[in-house]
Amino acid sequence: MGACAVAVWLCGCGSSAAPKRKHPISSATAQPVCLHQASSAMARFLAVPQAAISEASSTGSNEMPQCSFSVQVAGGGRVQVRANVETTAQPYFVLERTIVEAAQIFGAKRFSPPPVAVTRLGLEASWFPAEQWLMATDGYRLITTSVSWRGAKQNRKIVLAENVTRPYLRTPHGKVAEALADGYPSG
Repeated sequence: MGACAVAVWLCGCGSSAAPKRKHPISSATAQPVCLHQASSAMARFLAVPQAAISEASSTGSNEMPQCSFSVQVAGGGRVQVRANVETTAQPYFVLERTIVEAAQIFGAKRFSPPPVAVTRLGLEASWFPAEQWLMATDGYRLITTSVSWRGAKQNRKIVLAENVTRPYLRTPHGKVAEALADGYPSG
């Protein structure tokens, strides 16, 4: 009886299934989430020394890694930018659905402003005025960059978010980009 149990146990070990293909950027969470290039881009845009920008890595409410950048600017104001790096499945689809749902109107009057397209950033990107954040994807991850900057005009916030987001993206081109979009054309 004991020999049968051992034989059954040994037969259950291992698998004949093909190994799962590893996601090309699945190790993104192992990499530092506070990127030097992102804080450098923020420093250049705000015309402050990079050393003046504080960084803090944490986990966002979506259980994904994020980095908070913060700096005091001229005039006593504080600028805070948070980049959340989501590496879950289908980031392009998630971004597209978020854009579509935020653009919908369920009545005669719009209660929040629609998303603003941000061109030349990832496979697709949009600024969400009501939330004060930018969402972009490279097909492997979804980056949500929120900006808190009292008194700044929306265009300045968008450009700041764009500058901080860009280092997180590794944008593919051509057929690779089409494959990552999983048949969901932007439009």
